[in-house]
Parts: sequence; C-alpha cells; structure tokens
Amino acid sequence: MRVLLFNPNRSTHITQRMAASAQAALSPGDSLLAMTSVGGPAVVRDEATLAEAEANAWRELPALLPAADALLWAISLDGLADALRARCAPCPVRGITEAAVAAAADH
Repeated sequence: MRVLLFNPNRSTHITQRMAASAQAALSPGDSLLAMTSVGGPAVVRDEATLAEAEANAWRELPALLPAADALLWAISLDGLADALRARCAPCPVRGITEAAVAAAADH
C-alpha cells in the first residue's frame, strides 16, 4: 500500500516527526510519501488557519493523490478529515489522531 501523509501546514519538522511515527506503523511492503504543504498556513491554530489549510489542500492534493492508495491527513485532531473523505473518494482517508487511537486500541 502506498500511503500519502499530507501535513496541510508548512511545518516541515512536524511532518518529519509524524512521518517517522507513521513509517514505524506500516506493514512490510508498504511505502510512505510524506508531504508538507507549500502554500498552507505556518501552523493551524484556529478556524481561520484551518480554513486556509483546507483551501490550500484542495489545490495541492489532486496532483498527489494519484500516487497514493490511502491518505493520512496529518493535522492535530483531524480537522477537515470528514470533508476530505467526501472529496477524495475512492481514496480512503484517515486522520492522524484517528490513526493513533486505532493503533492504541489494537495493542
């Protein structure tokens, strides 16, 4: 499975930390492409920056999704994950918080 981890803000250090955790959770043979937004907000802190991240994601994700079998939406508390599920179908979308809770429940 090819997993696209997309951080909708410009914090590359956060993308790197999330990618390291995601990589450790992948099954053998899976691959991870970790991408940081080039045009999103520096950090998502409130509704205005979440809206900015959403608008930018719709500009960046269409070019990235064809290379992925699944999207890991890498933003705290999974803001916009439900909207992404609707717009990115049939590509499955999981929020990073949702993924962490699911992993914890498996152990």
